[in-house]
Amino acid sequence: MNPVKIKLNYRIFAICLVVSAISWIFLNLPKEYTLEIRIPVVYSGFFENKIRLQSVPNSIRVKLKGKGFDFVFFKLSSQKPRLVINYADLHTWNHNTLSCEISMQEWVNELSLRHLQPEIMNQKTIILQGEPLQSKTVPIQLNAKFNFEAQYQQHGKYTLSPSYVEVWGTAKELAGIQYVETVNQTLQHISKTQQYAFKLIPPIANQQCIIQHTTLLTLPVSQFTESSIDIPISGNNTDEKKIKYFPDKVTVKYTVALSDYKKVKPDMFTVEVLPAQSSNNKRTVTVSHKPDFINISKVIPETVEYIIFE
Repeated sequence: MNPVKIKLNYRIFAICLVVSAISWIFLNLPKEYTLEIRIPVVYSGFFENKIRLQSVPNSIRVKLKGKGFDFVFFKLSSQKPRLVINYADLHTWNHNTLSCEISMQEWVNELSLRHLQPEIMNQKTIILQGEPLQSKTVPIQLNAKFNFEAQYQQHGKYTLSPSYVEVWGTAKELAGIQYVETVNQTLQHISKTQQYAFKLIPPIANQQCIIQHTTLLTLPVSQFTESSIDIPISGNNTDEKKIKYFPDKVTVKYTVALSDYKKVKPDMFTVEVLPAQSSNNKRTVTVSHKPDFINISKVIPETVEYIIFE
């Protein structure tokens, strides 16, 4: 077959296809259609007024009526319909009983639905019933792991700001809440004092119960170095004076912040031996007192021999 005729046939087919599609659009889109959808319902302003709503629907079934053109634009719209019931707009709210009855159809009619006519399929009228909330202040519990760069460590206690948070709920809910946890987080490559934001986990599931949603961690960090010091063994009690230890001193290895290096003195340490655990003549060495700003890495030797003098 002639290639020119084949190409011409394809063009004619494409033109016919476009004409058919346009004809279908103009014949069908002006017609009336119906579509059933679910519209989410959001309740705003109740928590701010310390009210908890009981058993309210989180969505409603709505039947939309309209022309095909309106449905096309409705489907293409990036803004999906959402019904927001605001506490401030409830003019019939009874402040004594914390309740009111509302017509969902009236609220749905206020939505922008591009000329589509909505009709509620269920729960055309609902009763909003609230209960008052109480508050309780509890500490924040940090969930975190710290991974430091080489030679860097935590230097002192970390702080949280705020360290306490106010929780709102019913008396029964608050009775079981002793603290609020942060989201678990691992901090990597730490080499300087820095602040980190941690999100708080609401202690009451599926309910708005806290106003403060984050806490700020300040983690003090310094560069550390390793050092050692020789400390004589002290007697545990008066009877220990009759015992001779070999060796009579041990080497304590520790890490210390560079800023605290010159603060370390031998009289800050106390090294003792634990009571004998067996019949052999060896006892385990322990460091019973040390400066708070150092971390002991090793004691050499870990055990010593002894002789008891009668």
